[in-house]
Amino acid sequence: MIEKMLEKTKQYLEKTLSKEGKYLLALSGGPDSLALFYILIEGGWNFHICHVDHGWRKESSAEASKLHLLAQKYSIPFYLHKIDPNELVEGNLEDSCRKKRLLFFKQEYVRGDFDALFTGHHADDQVETILKRVFEGSFLTHISAMKEESNFEGMRLVRPLLCVFKKEILKYLEVNNIEFFEDSTNSDPKFLRSRMRMDMIPYLEEMFGKGIKGNILLLGKRIEECMHYVNKQVEEKFNYIYPGPFGYYLATSLLKKELEGETLLREILQKEKIDISRGEMEQLLVLIRDRKDQKKIIKGDWKLVLERDHLFVLKLPLLPCYTISELPSYRPPDDWKGIWGGSSAVYFPELDCLLGPPKLSNKLPNGMELREWYRIHKVPVFLRSWMPVIWDKGQIVGECLTGKSCLNNQPIYANHLLTLK
Repeated sequence: MIEKMLEKTKQYLEKTLSKEGKYLLALSGGPDSLALFYILIEGGWNFHICHVDHGWRKESSAEASKLHLLAQKYSIPFYLHKIDPNELVEGNLEDSCRKKRLLFFKQEYVRGDFDALFTGHHADDQVETILKRVFEGSFLTHISAMKEESNFEGMRLVRPLLCVFKKEILKYLEVNNIEFFEDSTNSDPKFLRSRMRMDMIPYLEEMFGKGIKGNILLLGKRIEECMHYVNKQVEEKFNYIYPGPFGYYLATSLLKKELEGETLLREILQKEKIDISRGEMEQLLVLIRDRKDQKKIIKGDWKLVLERDHLFVLKLPLLPCYTISELPSYRPPDDWKGIWGGSSAVYFPELDCLLGPPKLSNKLPNGMELREWYRIHKVPVFLRSWMPVIWDKGQIVGECLTGKSCLNNQPIYANHLLTLK
């Protein structure tokens, strides 16, 4: 069993990473990261150590000192970070500490110009992660859980033990007479992970048999394969998402298949760090499916608006500033999709015309109210009052959103360019 574990880990490291690289190991002193420490030593890898003293336990400071001595024994650079418990966010202490650790790792990673960060995550951690996310109702992308290699804000994360179970790691340490630290918080029932490890998973093994962990990992693998297929389908749709100064818009027809639609939407929202709950996402997909119009969801500085078979993801507040310049040659005018991209070719009837705020109730030269004119030409409602119109002697003689002439059906060409700042 030990030989198999070592062989799997060594093969993965040698296949994935160059011996010429410079690496960082997150060493807690627990069995997982300590086993990885000795595997890296045996393999002759060039690595430094980073350790976080969470300050939860009275013995944590002494453990940090012992790890420092271990690093000195092998002439390995050692970086220590102590967390001030007063800085932790009340509530989810596990998540708060995780964020503090990642921030420290990222700082050292950048400072030392490392090629990858090693962590000691193993197969049992993966089982817990998958189960936790299933019970939380996470989106399928997240249920597939950790990968042997991932990226965190430009930092390459490598988990060489992810296919190795904890019992294999413990056996390796026992055979090699390697002592490790027992973190009492790992069995503290106030933490969800501890309750899963101590109670839930043993109960599932008792009910369904010892192979339950392997089955849970298989579930994660199958979901990952499923999402690989879905992501391939979604990739083709990114060309039909239109970014601009206001945000994004796309046709709701791209979102009709719920799994693909949700995947596509989450890509946009995650890119802009828009946090949307599962319930809000389900609500949005139902509105799209039922072709609802003029519905919106506001999330912080963003607004999601459904209008005329389009979804608009809008930045708030929207206070457009613009400049106007003459075009070197005439060209067809743009409709609202032009200004969405940042600039729009427009027609100025006279040189002394002025740009000014719209009055939707005012009539155009063709006798139609500006409001009705915009409605007929399917201009999004939120743009109608934001974008300027062209005034001449107190009358609206042109606008920038339809690409049509309001001068009694006369032909129209563009002679100026309206550009958003």
